[in-house]
Order: sequence, then C-alpha cells, then structure tokens
Amino acid sequence: MFLTAYAIKYGRDDVFPVNTTQLGWLVTSGERLEDGAWRMTGPVLMHPDNVPLYPPEMAMDEDLGAGIAGCLEDIHYGHPYISARLWFDKSKRQGRAGDHESQTVSLQTSLESLIFSTWAMTMVDSGQTSQQIHAALSGFKTFESLFKTTIPRLLGGNWDRKDPSTAAYSYWQSLYLLRNRVVHTGYSPESTEAAAAEQGYRAIRSFVNDRLWDQRRRFPRTMFARLGRPELMGYQLDDFSRSFYETITRDEPNRWWLPFDVRN
Repeated sequence: MFLTAYAIKYGRDDVFPVNTTQLGWLVTSGERLEDGAWRMTGPVLMHPDNVPLYPPEMAMDEDLGAGIAGCLEDIHYGHPYISARLWFDKSKRQGRAGDHESQTVSLQTSLESLIFSTWAMTMVDSGQTSQQIHAALSGFKTFESLFKTTIPRLLGGNWDRKDPSTAAYSYWQSLYLLRNRVVHTGYSPESTEAAAAEQGYRAIRSFVNDRLWDQRRRFPRTMFARLGRPELMGYQLDDFSRSFYETITRDEPNRWWLPFDVRN
C-alpha cells in the first residue's frame, strides 16, 4: 500500500507494488549496516516452481519435421482454433508471472475465440460461403447472446448457467464474471481466483469438445478442426468419422476447414 500511495502522490508510474511471483524465482537479498553501507547476504530462492526448465534435446526426425510443417500450414491457411490456443498459452505465461488480471482477460479472450470459431465452423459444415459467414460474424452483437442461445441450439446439451452441476455454471461463475470485474471495476484477482478461472475454462472447453463429438455427423469438419485426433483424446472413432477424415485429408489437404468457395 505504501508503494501505491507513493506512486499516486508523486506521479511515479515506474513505482508499483509487486507480488512474490513477479519478483522472479531468484532474488538478491542484503542488509544495510549501521554505517550506512549495504552488504549483500546472498541469493534467495523465491519461487522454485518457476525455475527455468530445459527440456532434453529432440531429434528432428521425419515425424517431428512433418508435424512442424503441418502447423505452419495451419497458421498460413488460418486454422480456426489457432487463436484460442495462442491466447490460452499467453494466459499460462501471465499466470506464471503473477499477472492475474491479464491472465483472466486472456482466458476469456481464448474462450470467446473458441466459441466464435466453433460457430463459424458449423456454418462451414452447413455449406455457407465465406461472405455469408463473414457477414454473420460481423453482424453478431455480443458473446453472451452467442453463448446463451446460438451455440446451445446448435450443439445441444445442458448450458444452464444457473445449474451448479453444469460446466457452463462453473465457467460463468469462475471466469466470465471475474473477467467482468477485472475489466469493468479494476478488480485484481488473487492467485486462487485465477486458478479457479482456468479450471472453469477447461471445464467448458471439455464440454464443447464432448458436444462436438456427439454432433460429429452433423458437424464433422467442426469436430475434426476442434479435436484434431479424437482417438488421442479418449474418443472412439466410428466408421463414419474415420472415412470422412480420410476423404477430406486426401482430397482437400490443409484447407478442409475453409468454406467451400475458397477451399480450392
């Protein structure tokens, strides 16, 4: 509080309070002696869980090279869920740095991107053109109405935000409302609140995945764009899904998630 008062009084935007996470994993400690001199007493391991990790070297085998090439293609052609992934990764970095305000906002941004991308992909599955999809996305007013009406109508399932047993409730209470407090009132979340917000995010993300799997015959491109390799996430591929994926990856490599009028 003293640092905040000092910064306000003297207009010092370079003076601000920090939490222990923001100090870093290693800090230097010392003491001021009676004669006014400063003596270093040694380093202090502040947050050992934040010590940089150096993963072992990975051999650049053919599979790894092909995987990176595939990701580059995804980025180049605008894979619909790249943005949601990048915002989620950013939230993880912000959380590790102790910036829980930014972490909360990034989590919500990631979720909104995921939901809007899901809606766009269902329109791809429905055979709409790129212009029609762009017009629909541009004309939509709020994320809340999309989350409350449009997506539940398309994907089915229980989206009741007032039912404590639902993923929608967990997300709404722990992340959506928290993000609103941060943005609209300047609230600073505690680390426990940010952790709960991430749990709520993961809950609704898993729920969306499950709903897309259940709707795979209606929205097969959406399901594969979102899940990638469903069998690696615990879903049991059926003959329809396997055949559909083999066809689109053979006939429309790297661009099968685009609207039909720009796919080729």
